[in-house]
Amino acid sequence: MNLQAPTHPQVSAALNTMLSRPTASCSDVPEVDQLCQRITSGKWRRSTVDAETSTDIRQKVQRQFVDGQPIEFSLPFGGYKSWRQSSFPHLNWADVMWAAHIRRYAAHIAQGYPGGVVVSFTYYSAALDIVNNLRLSDQTVYIDELDALLTDLSTSGVHLRLVDLVSQHKDVETFRAELLARRDELIDSRYQPTSEQSASALRNLVLSGERDLRQLTPDELLEEAESSAVSCLAMESLPQRRDFNKFSHRIQLGHIRGPALTVHLGSTRVSTLQPWVGVGYLARHSKQPYIETIASSLPATEAIEVVGIPAAWGPALTTIPVEPAEQQIPVDIDAT
Repeated sequence: MNLQAPTHPQVSAALNTMLSRPTASCSDVPEVDQLCQRITSGKWRRSTVDAETSTDIRQKVQRQFVDGQPIEFSLPFGGYKSWRQSSFPHLNWADVMWAAHIRRYAAHIAQGYPGGVVVSFTYYSAALDIVNNLRLSDQTVYIDELDALLTDLSTSGVHLRLVDLVSQHKDVETFRAELLARRDELIDSRYQPTSEQSASALRNLVLSGERDLRQLTPDELLEEAESSAVSCLAMESLPQRRDFNKFSHRIQLGHIRGPALTVHLGSTRVSTLQPWVGVGYLARHSKQPYIETIASSLPATEAIEVVGIPAAWGPALTTIPVEPAEQQIPVDIDAT
């Protein structure tokens, strides 16, 4: 793949470096200890790994190593693009930067290991109309583009794939029934979402989606957000989701500090924001011309034309936001 920013050679170089296929720097077959060290390397993670997670990683790596099977990871994500981003429902540069970052992480682990690495990006279809009022057709647009991106970034040693967790249920109808039943259980138990959960749900609630919520009063919107937060927890607590993601041979990755049995990674070298709710841009830095950055909104940037993006990645990537020369960000970029 050869991308060009015709008027900005340094932007072209930054993009092609980001998307270049990783090259192996180790020909020796790694041992289990080395594989575990690569998985939990401080170059990539954003918080400490507790003893329980460390033991879980070692046991899973040991089993896959003995059997000569791929080291497998799961990465649960939203499965949609935030309606608050101008690219909605299409992916934007945040998703590209994220996928490229996860590929570099996986390639770092896979060096010299014959079984390779598989990363499953997991999500639920047929749920977000219930959870945050998203039209499922808008989710399909994003998922199709992300699928093309992950396919193009996969290599012989690193396989990036999407997994719709509805596949872990009998069928779509059964899944939706189980989701609603779990939501009812939470309501019957008088579960109350925290203020933080409700605020997050309110940000993600699509006002003009499956239903038109634009005429609701602030109090009515808050009720919708609280209901959305309960539905979100119901989806995330379904046993089939957890069984696939971490109660299996897979090691769970994530971008939020706190979940058990999870390796906490950045979404880029300098970002931790979940990319599906963010926007990506190239930021200036004193140590190198540009660094991939994901934020909830753009700072002052200029849109630079990009040529060579595969059409299947969607229409929102024909320009990339680039921070002006006078801007710099004081971040550590040694985690490469």
